[in-house]
Amino acid sequence: MRLPLTSGVLGLISLSLGATIPSHESQNALAFAYTYGYGLYAYGNVAKPILSEIPLKPNINLPDPEPNEPGGLGVVRPNADTMYSILFIDLSSDDILVNIPEMPQDRYWVFPICTPYGDSLINIGNLGVSKPGEYLIQYNPDTYGLETENIPDGFAGVIKYPMVYGLVNSRILTDRSTGAADRSTPPLDLAMFTKPEYNDGNISTYYEAVMRVAAALAPYNPPYIVSDREWVAAELRKAGFNNGSFTQPRGSNLTAAVELANKTSLAFMDKPGVHQDVGNDWFIVSEGYIGKFDSHYEARYQIASTAYLALDPSESVYPFHERDLVVEEGTSILFTFPEPPRIKDGGFWSLTVYGPDQDLVPNDMEKYMVGDRSNLTFPDGTPVEQRDHREFQVLLQASDIEPPANWTANWLPITPGGTTISVTLRWYRAEEYMVNGSYIHPQISTIDAIRS
Repeated sequence: MRLPLTSGVLGLISLSLGATIPSHESQNALAFAYTYGYGLYAYGNVAKPILSEIPLKPNINLPDPEPNEPGGLGVVRPNADTMYSILFIDLSSDDILVNIPEMPQDRYWVFPICTPYGDSLINIGNLGVSKPGEYLIQYNPDTYGLETENIPDGFAGVIKYPMVYGLVNSRILTDRSTGAADRSTPPLDLAMFTKPEYNDGNISTYYEAVMRVAAALAPYNPPYIVSDREWVAAELRKAGFNNGSFTQPRGSNLTAAVELANKTSLAFMDKPGVHQDVGNDWFIVSEGYIGKFDSHYEARYQIASTAYLALDPSESVYPFHERDLVVEEGTSILFTFPEPPRIKDGGFWSLTVYGPDQDLVPNDMEKYMVGDRSNLTFPDGTPVEQRDHREFQVLLQASDIEPPANWTANWLPITPGGTTISVTLRWYRAEEYMVNGSYIHPQISTIDAIRS
């Protein structure tokens, strides 16, 4: 017997075709969903290279006993003088216990508990004068933070965490010189990031892969700003997120939505107060727009696409340069610092160079950064020291063009034959002078290669 098409069935058909949502609304929602969910794709990008080497399970810490070198796994734009460890958090069934060992005195270290979107929510480390010991990470959908008082005996702290999945990308400086989650949440299956539908390839375009990863993970990791949850969920539904899947709304254009997401987020980053000009084409992203983003999803998207898992300014400040550096064959880049950076006890600074692939630049010297633990010298050959207010320079020059001996300590080798590079400055525990506009950041100039 043929059943008549009732109004209810017609309504379901209409909804499935996207006809109930005006096209401009679905288009704007699509742009928001891409902006909101992009960090989840970056989360998968941390797991993918590790999965290609070893089986990867959540709640198991993967320490790297050596500082990073080119081709290192699991770290975006790594700091070359830092040892990292990776821990994917899954609170779908149980709390987890982490043990922070005793660290050497005056050694920088941080154990940042991050959302899969890239928010550095809670930092345990030497800058916060954290104690070693056992810490309990508990799922709490309504709040987050570190509690050290009125906690069970035997614990150094209890960490309230507002999402089911997360990531810890802990860092330790080296010297080259009991709440339960919703049981309906599935365990974190990191192998999902190897599936074709979640990768750029024959099945999914890059943009589609981003949306599919976001649709799969966003339901279990709602905003930690509780008041945002209802409206964010509504926008994601308009964008085609439903029961862990993404179906593009009828009549919408995903490429145009991504263009809108990029345009909107870049415009947001240019708003007054979002960043601070610190001279010579350097800028610092203001607190609240890096590390921990709250409701600033446009900022979260921009940082996730360039510096995923960047720490909160309470731990580190990252001066950004406004453009990549194009180095022609036979030329070099010269950084002129007006004086040594001023860093508080327990902190450090570094300048690291990256190739077009955002990885460290290979060279026979295995020298990937310079900083306050390098043997930098002033022009007269005396060591660069923090309270000596003289100018010094750092030379970025092809690894096959050796400079004179007086430049060796201040030479950072880059790819020979011409290349495009980018750089990252890091001020860990910077003095206020470094971040309030008083310190003039290094001038960058292109010069002929300095040959021995």
